[in-house]
Amino acid sequence: MRLLVAGGGLAGSVAALVAREAGAEVRLVRAAPGASALSLGLVEVAGERFIPSLGEPAPRGVGDPLAAARQVAALTPGHPYRTLQASLERIPEALGLLPRWFPAVFGPMVPGRFATPLGTVRRAAGAQRSQAAGALVDGSRLALVGFRDDPALFDAGLVAAGLAEAGLDARAAWCDFLDRRELVGRSPFELAALLDRPEEARRLGESVGRAIARDAAGATLALLPPIAGIERPVETLERIGAAAGLRAGETLGWLPSVPGFRLQRALDAALRQAGVELVEAELRRLEPGRALLESERTLDFDRAVLATGRFIGGGVRRGEAFVEPLVGLPLWDGRVALAAQLIEPLLGDSPEAPAAAFRAGVRIDQRCRALDGDGRPLGWLWAAGSVVGGADQGADGAGLGLCAFTGLLAGRDAVAAS
Repeated sequence: MRLLVAGGGLAGSVAALVAREAGAEVRLVRAAPGASALSLGLVEVAGERFIPSLGEPAPRGVGDPLAAARQVAALTPGHPYRTLQASLERIPEALGLLPRWFPAVFGPMVPGRFATPLGTVRRAAGAQRSQAAGALVDGSRLALVGFRDDPALFDAGLVAAGLAEAGLDARAAWCDFLDRRELVGRSPFELAALLDRPEEARRLGESVGRAIARDAAGATLALLPPIAGIERPVETLERIGAAAGLRAGETLGWLPSVPGFRLQRALDAALRQAGVELVEAELRRLEPGRALLESERTLDFDRAVLATGRFIGGGVRRGEAFVEPLVGLPLWDGRVALAAQLIEPLLGDSPEAPAAAFRAGVRIDQRCRALDGDGRPLGWLWAAGSVVGGADQGADGAGLGLCAFTGLLAGRDAVAAS
């Protein structure tokens, strides 16, 4: 069976890997990295208001991702979790695929609390390994590591103050690692690449140790911005921690995102290792059995998975109307059809407020098959990730966890249907 996957983010990659493992011949077509490359390091299944407390002795505010997804399904009509509620028990399986296929960035998913670069706290089903090393645990004494010679790189004082306001023991420690003129003003990506060199990681650790002894004596965890290497961030953090004399971890990222870049590299490596053919090209049109590329080249297939994302990935576009550009599928927000409505009433009052525009996507059935304008499943097309309508990560927190879950279902069902 020949499967074509449109889209190269986490949802498309999981769908491709699941299908390849089931014996399919898989091509993944993408014009650019997916929106997953903008990931800040978290794996979110549902937002904070949907995370039930596990109570003590679990860390405060940490919850059960499966229970959270069930709560989203119960409270949010039209959400993909509601449509797929008969399969929600497979969310732990989907999360378990991440460390298996992408071990460079993911370890076992452990729900926790994580610091943002703004000094706020996010809760999630898990995080990349370097952020998981910096998970916020009650009783930890945190040292937020800033850079004396380039304070704009990471405002350690702001972050420490925010975490202290959230009830954590947090102080800023300003290191002198960037005291070399050639390092001042370097981007986070350049510093991360520099810290792949073991001697530079040890030098940073020694500088961190001196800063903590002066500014945050007694700290048990050094929290750095996400710059601890590109290739092997966990090993880099271990070197930094060993030289500093305490554990080291990272906060969540910001845009442009070093954690997102690490994730995209891990996706690409896993796809190539599995034998998935990567086609770097712009898709113009998908129709049953045939994909038309911008170059006028065509690709034949038996089944396809649409994992093109939303506005960032180009899976949903808004000009005079909302459109899905590859197949011409109808769009909805989980409640009503979206076409040429005025955009202003569809926007929320804040980033966390529900907004119809940010739920725009295609409709699916209980097997992740894409539905046509009459609500009937297309026999050749499945959909996964944020191209699926009804979810808004800003409001419901259904992030990479939803992508992995729908990618698993779509890839597996597309092969089974053959």
